[in-house]
Amino acid sequence: HGHREVVDYLLSKGYPADQLDGEGRSPLYFAGVSGDTTIWRAMLRPRKLEPSFVRKQAIAAMAKLSDDDDAEMLKLLLNTVLLTQWVQE
Repeated sequence: HGHREVVDYLLSKGYPADQLDGEGRSPLYFAGVSGDTTIWRAMLRPRKLEPSFVRKQAIAAMAKLSDDDDAEMLKLLLNTVLLTQWVQE
């Protein structure tokens, strides 16, 4: 696959994980809908993203995923939403 290596490279060069496209989607959102939990975690590792932004992107990704999709990714996204809510309060 090699996607993790590409993500690591882009993050090391300072590529913003919170850059939005014309439809309000970010690389973090695409990591969420990809179902690849290692990429989602890698994008959160620098910890430079606002918790409210991370929560919104996780919720958007969960809405895109269906019940038939990867349960591990859905669980990770839900945990992210819950943790960022806790950090925000």
